[in-house]
Amino acid sequence: ARLEQQFAPGLIAPLASLLAESPDPDGALNLLERYAVGAPPDVLADLSRHPTAMTYLVVIFGYSAFLAETFLAEPELPVQFVRDRNFNKLKSKEDLMQDFARFATTSPDHWLSAQLARFKRRNYLRIVLKDVLHLSTLGETTLELSSLADVILNNALLYCDQELEKRYGLPQYRDAQGRIVRSGFSILSLGKLGGNELNYSSDVDLTFLYSHDGETAGGNEPESVISNKEYFVRLARAITRTITQVTPQGLVFRVDLRLRPEGEQGDLAISLKSAAE
Repeated sequence: ARLEQQFAPGLIAPLASLLAESPDPDGALNLLERYAVGAPPDVLADLSRHPTAMTYLVVIFGYSAFLAETFLAEPELPVQFVRDRNFNKLKSKEDLMQDFARFATTSPDHWLSAQLARFKRRNYLRIVLKDVLHLSTLGETTLELSSLADVILNNALLYCDQELEKRYGLPQYRDAQGRIVRSGFSILSLGKLGGNELNYSSDVDLTFLYSHDGETAGGNEPESVISNKEYFVRLARAITRTITQVTPQGLVFRVDLRLRPEGEQGDLAISLKSAAE
């Protein structure tokens, strides 16, 4: 009865059937009332023009109280999803990298961990909706969750590497021709992420590898020349800290580093040669 005062009549009519299909109709109804009270009038008006958004609300409110908080904090999101022509698309890593670049521009945040967590939750909303509404298969769902994790790790790597490079300079070595070149670095995913089978609650099993030993070029600070190994250990530590910090949006991912060579006793980042041995 209270919702009838908030929503247009055209939205109330299908509500009963939507709730009947919900795994938690009472919880969904309670969250929907919170949404109606907190959403601006123009957003509620948009809902009446895009009734599919009501379906998205009831689905999320009935399946995940955790993800529901994102709709409550950003009430315009369901309508944005309806207007998104690529909503049903299976997004590749390249698509998600472009999405994050746009998101970082339109929703800047000096705290990278919080920005990555927000980006993850927005995409989890989209992926869960496609999953529940049978717009994607199980394989497509786990693949997209894995691609999203890859993109988040990649952006954490790029940011942390830039910050360390300012302090210590490029990690370098001499190649067979005697040229000074940058040492490479990779995040190797194991477990479910390594098999592109990540699920909604998976942690990520990671190993950090670098290509060559040597020294950094040095930065602006005194004694800023360090070994490549130390540089990459600090880089691995910074990436791990970035994605495991607790933010208002939750942490980005739980990380398990125990599958690296020698387990918890091994170095956080190891050379490719050592890993092969």
